[in-house]
Amino acid sequence: MIFHKNVEIKIRKNILTERQIKMIAVQVSIYPVGEKDVKSRLDIFWSALKNENIDFKITPLSTIAWSENEDSLYRTIFKAYKKVRKTCKVVMVTTTAMGSNQEINELLSYLG
Repeated sequence: MIFHKNVEIKIRKNILTERQIKMIAVQVSIYPVGEKDVKSRLDIFWSALKNENIDFKITPLSTIAWSENEDSLYRTIFKAYKKVRKTCKVVMVTTTAMGSNQEINELLSYLG
């Protein structure tokens, strides 16, 4: 266990093998730098995901995208980022989670 600022965080001990990893979820935050019209830049990103048939959910602070095809998901997210980058300076931050379908679906269930 790790203790950080009096918060106990349990680290999971069972490591998934490559065969057990069935799904990937990526949390993406897009920050158009110096732009007043942030929504139009995010719309470009979201449209690119829709056009590639990527499942995603928009949350107040990020976009969560998921797929069973890791390479396709990463490629599509980067392609969407590049479309936004053509219109303005932009920063993209991602967090990735991999696991079984059950584990990723459990994670996604917290989004409502």
